[in-house]
Amino acid sequence: GESSDMSMCAIASYDLEASRSFLNNLLTRALQDCIQDGSIPQAAESFFPPWDIRISRRPDLAHVCTTAVMQGANLYARHHRLTPECRTWSEAIIGKLQSYHALTEAQQAVQVSIAGNGFVNFTFVDSNLQNPTTLPSMKSTTRARPRVPAPQSCGNALSSAEIEGLKHQMSGALDRALQDSLQQGLLPPQAADFFPPWEMRRPKRAEMAHVSTVAVMQAANAFAKAQGVASRSRTWSEIMLSRLQTYNLKTQQGEAIHATVAGNGFVNFTVAGRGLDNPPHNGQNPIAVQTFSIESIGTLESFFVEKHGTPRQGSYASLARARMSLRPDIHVSALEGLEEFSHVWLVFIFHSNNSNGFRPRIQPPRLGGRKMGVFATRSPHRINPLGLSLVKLDRIEGRTLHFSGVDLIDGTPIVDIKPYHPADCEPNYVIPEWLQAIPVVAIKVVFTNEATQQLREFVPRLKFFANFEEIKSAIEQSLEQDPRSLHTKSKHECGIYGFAIDRLNVIYRMTDSGELEVVRVEMRDSHGPRLRSSEWLAGINAEEGSLAQEVLYSSDQDSDM
Repeated sequence: GESSDMSMCAIASYDLEASRSFLNNLLTRALQDCIQDGSIPQAAESFFPPWDIRISRRPDLAHVCTTAVMQGANLYARHHRLTPECRTWSEAIIGKLQSYHALTEAQQAVQVSIAGNGFVNFTFVDSNLQNPTTLPSMKSTTRARPRVPAPQSCGNALSSAEIEGLKHQMSGALDRALQDSLQQGLLPPQAADFFPPWEMRRPKRAEMAHVSTVAVMQAANAFAKAQGVASRSRTWSEIMLSRLQTYNLKTQQGEAIHATVAGNGFVNFTVAGRGLDNPPHNGQNPIAVQTFSIESIGTLESFFVEKHGTPRQGSYASLARARMSLRPDIHVSALEGLEEFSHVWLVFIFHSNNSNGFRPRIQPPRLGGRKMGVFATRSPHRINPLGLSLVKLDRIEGRTLHFSGVDLIDGTPIVDIKPYHPADCEPNYVIPEWLQAIPVVAIKVVFTNEATQQLREFVPRLKFFANFEEIKSAIEQSLEQDPRSLHTKSKHECGIYGFAIDRLNVIYRMTDSGELEVVRVEMRDSHGPRLRSSEWLAGINAEEGSLAQEVLYSSDQDSDM
């Protein structure tokens, strides 16, 4: 139990009661900050129970924990008839806690992690755990989503005039639902400024509904972009849906109107008993879907901090490094024999995928805007967010594996490791023309004198490199494939870009001669604005003149050499 002698022995090196008070204050502050930036609805505050900091039942994983965030999310969802967002809310709280860098009265740092469906775990650095090994990765569960059958067609389709009347009526209902959601604190007060006209339309899949709107999804995305937070488009749509369902919607003829949410936040409306186009066969029967539970075996510590700057293939960045410690409850003998292989496959979870729904067709970077079926690509937007990556196994030290040639970001959950086998290479492969037609060309990368000097100074403080030439080459490899997406290019009118690797922010630009030039290297500041966020861009625009002078001065100096 929680009060076992073993547990008490594991926490003997810190004051439990003082820690409870300390963590209660931190959690209260984090909740208020999450409500303020919209990552947790304002109305949710009343559903949070006391924090109830308790000794962890897994003393090898953490010292203390709380389930209050998970309980609050469940109570809020039950009250508003929504899908609980336990893990999402816990991740939002943890993000705030990690940004505080708070220390206890004993000057101990606190490591925060998430487990299960939203347990928030705390570990006091320098205090002994029952099993004093590297903290394990968070266990996460991935389940395939059940399919919802499409509405049946019953004939007697709506006329054009009836469709127009339904559009007008549902626009009014949505206006009312938005006002109610704002008044009840279900949506952030400032959200109203981001809603476009409702623009009711016939859905592309005409068998799914009579009319539909994407305005809620657009508003949620615009709000998230402005606030620098993750989009909650599906949640916003479900909040609106919960209001609509209380109105007992009916047509002027008294026919019931059913509202549903699909995909990332489409709000659909269907008149009961009226026909839909192209009904699916056997639509009345739900599709049987098998579900499976997956646990991570460890969490990757990677040279790449974020998606921007991470290569699309690990072979493009042979110097990129990462490491992973096997979960403490997995016996180290599971690694026996693996050291004899030079390369391994890592099976992982796309844990930072912001998509809330499955996209059957996506736009690969090489197709210039053309769409392709998701199963013909390696897009992260999949029914099950599983990925596969081939990496070089450099060495194994105890239960820690060291890799290079990685294309995965820091914090990626690893669910399996498989050794590379010659049979994995099929000599008679065939690939489509669109992959053959565009050769991979490396862009020349150069450093200004100032950036070179800054990088030299920071080498002793890096996590994965202790050699200047190696970290410089690793940055060059990251930039050679031009990490800028079309969206990034349109967003950065100043022509200055940035990405995070190891413990650094690398600021660069595209020169008139077509080279990518690193103009500044700086240590990452967890309290500063997020790279490429609206706040960061505003700061770059404000100092654009001085930065341009730095670049010009450095270029003049280079030409004199």
